[in-house]
Amino acid sequence: MLQDLLHTIKAHQVERVVHLAYIVGPENEQNPTRALHINCVGTNNVFEAVRLEGLQRVVWASSVAVYGPRSYYGKADLDEDDPPQPTRVYGACKLFNEHMAEHYFHAFQVEHIALRPSVVYGPGRLRGSAQFMQEWIERAAVGEHVTIPAGDEQDTWSYVEDVAEAFNLAVRASNLPERHIFNIGGDFRARRELGTYLKTLVPNAHIEITDDVAESGYRSARHINSRIAEALEFQPQWSLERGVRATVNWARSRVGQEPAA
Repeated sequence: MLQDLLHTIKAHQVERVVHLAYIVGPENEQNPTRALHINCVGTNNVFEAVRLEGLQRVVWASSVAVYGPRSYYGKADLDEDDPPQPTRVYGACKLFNEHMAEHYFHAFQVEHIALRPSVVYGPGRLRGSAQFMQEWIERAAVGEHVTIPAGDEQDTWSYVEDVAEAFNLAVRASNLPERHIFNIGGDFRARRELGTYLKTLVPNAHIEITDDVAESGYRSARHINSRIAEALEFQPQWSLERGVRATVNWARSRVGQEPAA
């Protein structure tokens, strides 16, 4: 894989790299050996290729999964000063990669920026442990039955175009920020609000919102954007309503249905 990366970089005269390749979802827990090989060794190959070719920067996807449930739940806000405590393979791999990225920066002067997205949704979202919101929207969009659990639970919803813009700002920044690891937050809203809005967009959808509590027993924290806002001038532009409407219309167009009202 390293040789393939080096060949591609040379063939296309690459100057900066955006690295998003990763195993997501249950496969991390079910096949940890493969997860380590792809998620950790594969990511380290990217850092090594950037070092060997003397590229300007690598921008790559970490995750809020590095925090783990002890930090993620039970508090109001979550920022980069909160200690990572991952309990699953996916989050542990992301945290390992953060340490390796910092090693490459201090030992070899490899510039890197790591972005930690929260729950990402929008056109093109296909898989991952945070796929639940996408599934709710897509199923409701075409009139299927949807059950949204823990209606009062709040989550940080990040629309895909906001996340893409954060990566764009990171890769194009003329100067490397003093700090290299950033949360990407979005609209912090209750699941009940999502369900209610979906009902207005798609009146024929069968949407049930339950009052049970989240499996964790705690409320999830709001992801703070202040560090990336200051360093890269990033501000989310997509509200929950705007993003959900765009996703609903995308899902309906895929099956030949008219846009939502």
